[in-house]
Amino acid sequence: MTNRPTFPASATFRKVRQLDFTQVGIDHLVIDPENGFCWALNAVGVRVWNLLDSRSTLASICDRLQSEFAVDEETCRLQTSALVAQMVEAGLVRPVE
Repeated sequence: MTNRPTFPASATFRKVRQLDFTQVGIDHLVIDPENGFCWALNAVGVRVWNLLDSRSTLASICDRLQSEFAVDEETCRLQTSALVAQMVEAGLVRPVE
């Protein structure tokens, strides 16, 4: 098991580059042609991706997700942080310094 970075609720992120999505059933595939990596994201994952705009904090992203999906605050915070950490590891997003 890898130790993923943890980020404070005030952390913001920016996309390294814009990637195209292809819908396959209820999921969306994100293909990164630069490294040959393919991600499958559900509707919540796509929404997180769309909210990563260099201005939205993890806390504000979770606020938005809680208003749009049936998820409690702690679950949202933990799962959003884990997803963003995976995106950082994959080189899709970077923390804004």
